[in-house]
Amino acid sequence: MKTAALLSLGLLATAVGCGQKASSPKLPELAGAAAGKLNQPLQKELEEIYARDQGVRQNVRAMMEKYGYKSPQMDSLHRAMQRIDSLNLLRVTAIIDQYGWPGRSLVGSEGSVTAFLVVQHSNLATMQQYVPLMRAAAAQGELDYASLALVEDRILTYQNKPQLYGSQLRSNPTTGKMEFFPIDDEAHVDERRARMGLGPLAEYAQSFGLDYKPGKSK
Repeated sequence: MKTAALLSLGLLATAVGCGQKASSPKLPELAGAAAGKLNQPLQKELEEIYARDQGVRQNVRAMMEKYGYKSPQMDSLHRAMQRIDSLNLLRVTAIIDQYGWPGRSLVGSEGSVTAFLVVQHSNLATMQQYVPLMRAAAAQGELDYASLALVEDRILTYQNKPQLYGSQLRSNPTTGKMEFFPIDDEAHVDERRARMGLGPLAEYAQSFGLDYKPGKSK
């Protein structure tokens, strides 16, 4: 399993090698906006998916601090996350294949965020497949650019490349402390974050108990 990376909202996200393949995604459909109402059954279903996604993660940090990242307790939690993430991914990819990206006009902001969370909690191939659709959704106001930034960063870290926005953290294998994955052109990271609707990296770091000092370009 890939080293766990802490994401926004205090989430500990793990790779899910479920092998799920989805058909080619469509461009976002704005039928909900045209009709002047949301798809409420779909919105409710995504609320339930969100609850499952977050429920298994809500105590991750406390457990890691208490038992350690390589403890049996954390291994059990990772397995539970993998099972839930695999089931959530099956349903969310089916929704995307049917409706296009489930954006604000179809399922509201929280529903769109739920789809983003499930995709980012998947594997590299799935993220790469759906990120073009997410870019199109963000350009049309159907998805926050901040969410897109996290997925873009996560793809880069999975490819062992420097991230752009500093959204991804990891547990140092030697010290066990949290640290950022390498950041490209770190001196200008806050400028890129601002363009994506993200706050300064130092403030983001504080949410993880880190005292971040801006880096320099190499």
